[in-house]
Amino acid sequence: MRTHLLRAPFSIIYRELYRHARNIYGIDLPCTVKLGHRVIIEHQGAIVIHENCVVGDDCIILQGVTLGNRYLERPLESESITNSYHVQYIAYDIKSLKSLCLKISAFILS
Repeated sequence: MRTHLLRAPFSIIYRELYRHARNIYGIDLPCTVKLGHRVIIEHQGAIVIHENCVVGDDCIILQGVTLGNRYLERPLESESITNSYHVQYIAYDIKSLKSLCLKISAFILS
């Protein structure tokens, strides 16, 4: 929305709903995330998705998933999940983080 007067009430409503989803359900999903069609969040709790992340069609995200930025030097770059992936329990060592193939179920990169 272009004008501040029209955007202000919607911004307040968005912030309240965002805080509610984050604090009650444990899902940190900003409005700037690009979600595909039929994305399913199976179990709530400890789900954090970076604001610039792209999640493709038909993906399933389970609890304990963090999709964050790839490199500390480039904080605006984030992970992307292509179509039809099942993502659960992603953990990694930031020092050795390289590009990930995200068809993972209970997999730890070291």
